[in-house]
Order: sequence, then structure tokens, then C-alpha cells
Amino acid sequence: MNIPNSNTDKKITVYLIEDEEDLQEALVYSLEQLGFKASGFSTAAEFYRAYAVNRCDVVVIDIELPDENGFSIAQHLRSASNVGIVFATARGDLSDRVRGLRGGADAYFVKPVHAEELAASIEAIYRRIKAAEASAGRALQPHQPEAPRGTGRWVLKEGDWI
Repeated sequence: MNIPNSNTDKKITVYLIEDEEDLQEALVYSLEQLGFKASGFSTAAEFYRAYAVNRCDVVVIDIELPDENGFSIAQHLRSASNVGIVFATARGDLSDRVRGLRGGADAYFVKPVHAEELAASIEAIYRRIKAAEASAGRALQPHQPEAPRGTGRWVLKEGDWI
């Protein structure tokens, strides 16, 4: 089954940080079949190297990784970017779920994770991010009244005319 992601031609890029190789491969494959551009990483170090070269739209993070805690990865990402963050982990205690969401995650799933539910969550997060970026872009553009047709227009800039 191929579910279109968002109403755009751009494929949503998803990075999955999961040290359990079989699960990582299965989720990457499933996300690709659902229309995403997905890549898997077994360690935080591998992820950071890839993320430094090519940013992604959403990161799916396991908490228990061999080289760094998933909560720490989410904290670093949230402090430096607006990337979507999803936890997919075996840690299902309420305290972990709350910590993850308060620490910057957009969603928190307890394994086993169904690929279609994960995909729907990724799509929703991506829509929110794109809407926020579009809204911020409109807010940064100053309102320019339209010049009368057929006439030139002078604009006074500090210290200069253009």
C-alpha cells in the first residue's frame, strides 16, 4: 500500500535511529514503501554525521542506544532546529513518555510500532512544521503597498534612494 505523504511532490525525509538491526531494516523498508525517503542509523554518532551533511524532516529515535541516550539526542536537536522528533522505544513507563514529550518530542510510541501509524504521525508532524515555516515566512515579509500601474516608485532607504 502506498500512502501519499502530505500534499506535496517532495518526499518527507525520515532518519531512524535504532540499534536493533532487524527492526531498523523493517521500519526503513516499510516507510519507503509508504512513500518516504528513509535512512537508518545504529548509533547517535552515525546519525549526527549524516544529519550534519543532509538534514531530514523527521527523526525517529530509540531511547536505549549504545553510545547516547535518545533523550539527549532529542534535546540537542530541539535546541538547534525545528526538526520533527518521534520516539519509538520499548520504554513505556509514564515517566519516560512524559519526559520524552516535555523534552521536545512531537510523538512517543511504545514498541511494537505499526508502520502505518508511525507514517500518519510523521505526516502530521511534517504538515505542522511546514505550516509554521510558511507562517513565519509571511510574518517576516513587510507589507508593501502596490505601486500605481504605469508609474515608477521611489523608496526611501536609510541614507539612500533606490
